[in-house]
Amino acid sequence: MPPVGVVLRGSWAPWALPVVAIFIAVYAADSPPVDDRYWVSATAAGVLLMIFVAPACAVCAAWDGFRSRRLERAVGIPVRSPIRLMLNVCWPVGLLGLAALGLSLWLYLPPGGTPGGPEPRIVGVFILLLAAHTAVGYVVGRLLPVVMAVPLVAIGSYLLGAMPPAMEPVWLRHIVGTGLDTCCWLDEVPDPAALWAPVLFYGAALVAVVGFALLRPAWRIVAVLPLAVSGVVAVRLVAPMDWTPTQPRPMADASCYDAEPELCIWPEQHRVADDVRVWAAEPLERLDAAGLEYPPELDPLSFDVTGLDPDRVRATVAAHLMPSVVCENGVTDVFFDTEDRVAGWLHLTVGVSDAGVESVIPVDALRQSRAVHEHMAPPEQLNWYRSELDVLSACGFADPAQAADQAAVNTPERDE
Repeated sequence: MPPVGVVLRGSWAPWALPVVAIFIAVYAADSPPVDDRYWVSATAAGVLLMIFVAPACAVCAAWDGFRSRRLERAVGIPVRSPIRLMLNVCWPVGLLGLAALGLSLWLYLPPGGTPGGPEPRIVGVFILLLAAHTAVGYVVGRLLPVVMAVPLVAIGSYLLGAMPPAMEPVWLRHIVGTGLDTCCWLDEVPDPAALWAPVLFYGAALVAVVGFALLRPAWRIVAVLPLAVSGVVAVRLVAPMDWTPTQPRPMADASCYDAEPELCIWPEQHRVADDVRVWAAEPLERLDAAGLEYPPELDPLSFDVTGLDPDRVRATVAAHLMPSVVCENGVTDVFFDTEDRVAGWLHLTVGVSDAGVESVIPVDALRQSRAVHEHMAPPEQLNWYRSELDVLSACGFADPAQAADQAAVNTPERDE
């Protein structure tokens, strides 16, 4: 192995590290995690920072590839294997990637006392991503002149991370791993398919690089086959997914209390568990006073954020009561208008503050919901609520004029 000092003096990695660190620090300040008190979310937020780290690793590796090729021409064919030669000259690039990854985890570090630690599966995806970009950059640097290799890998690596989230089909974002940036609310965990797809893609890229280095030029086309096969498998894994890379968190992770309804608290919420039990009792009493009950067939009552307060708890109770309607033939505008009115009335009924309701319900729908809530007796409100549910269950496909008349009858204007 060449002396450490010699390798460091010839590598671009030490010079790239402060530049990458500045990019990471600036971007992290404007890109908070979905929930900064949940380790899975804090770890996944770093995927956007890898958009800057991966090109830096690829560029530095391309320079190292160019240097190794130039050295071969100067002193002859090396005794070491191509893979060992790559490892001998590219280890500073690996340290650059690990240092940048560590910095991203530190910048998103949850507050003290947060249970758990960095999500190892997501960290593994990041390491594999950086390794693949480094290996490909090295090979391109050996094949092309440095003036072509460096800009090619810089632009290609950046576009591979930045473009798929804005492109169709949706599975592109999951293949390259950047779809993880929307992971995860407290009641979510990464979907295994969203983790396996980039593992297959970047793992196959590494295999292709190894094959390219070991095979004779006439057989190097064979090295592309693992990448093609893994790409097909990865696409099949994530093709059924929408843009979210998550699935529900196992309820086994939560502590559930015997109550009506069953109340479940995630480990990250234990510090406010007693308060949550008190806060949840009030909206349930308000529902009972309005003639509604929390249906026992619904999932246990749980909350998707760590930063809970009474208003958030009330809003969650209201959201749980929203009907889940499957409309195979689509819906009409009547459906969406009705859905907004029902959501507004439920929020008002459970006691969500004016600011809280106004932040989630459209102005016109809220005005109508508030008129119902303030100007109808409880039995009339309950009849109104049930008639609105009928419209939702029909997916809004009633006669438009009749539906408009029904809405006008059921949502009286506020008295002046």
